[in-house]
Amino acid sequence: MMRINLLPHRELKRAARRRQFSLITAATAGAAVILIALIHVWLVSRLHTQVERNNYLEQINNQLDQQIAQIQKLKIERTKVLARKKIIEALEEKRSRVVHMLDEIPRLIPDGVYLTSLKQVNTTITLNGMAPSNSKVADFMHSIEKSSFFSTPTLIQTQLVTGNGPRLIAFSLSVKMYSSQFHNSTGVSQ
Repeated sequence: MMRINLLPHRELKRAARRRQFSLITAATAGAAVILIALIHVWLVSRLHTQVERNNYLEQINNQLDQQIAQIQKLKIERTKVLARKKIIEALEEKRSRVVHMLDEIPRLIPDGVYLTSLKQVNTTITLNGMAPSNSKVADFMHSIEKSSFFSTPTLIQTQLVTGNGPRLIAFSLSVKMYSSQFHNSTGVSQ
């Protein structure tokens, strides 16, 4: 017997294809939604991790900024302390130099010569005094030249002073101090 199908078979096949297409489309859309949801969760997790890292780095940067500020303050204080130290050392050197100078000058003065005034400007000293003769003034200048503390004695003037007493020569000398010799002889170094 033969079978004859009077039903619209083409429409049934079309309906089956539509159902199959709808199922595939729904499955693909569902898979896409799940994939997008997973990617979203992963990205949110990464974003949260990065925000935590950024917050941590910001805290560390703030701590480092505070430490840098403290270091800058310490550098300023150090500079001030070093400046004070240099001032104190300069004053100490001047004080020691004056003491050494006042100790050295009497050793250099020959018998019969005496000083009436002494004036210091930086490393130049002006000595005014009286001597019984020009040769004593010359002896005084030679002893200054031989000194390890003084150099370049220059005679500014001599003048004969006459009065009730013996004849005297008033003199004025300019002398330089050796600062490097002073440091070497006293052991002070900079």
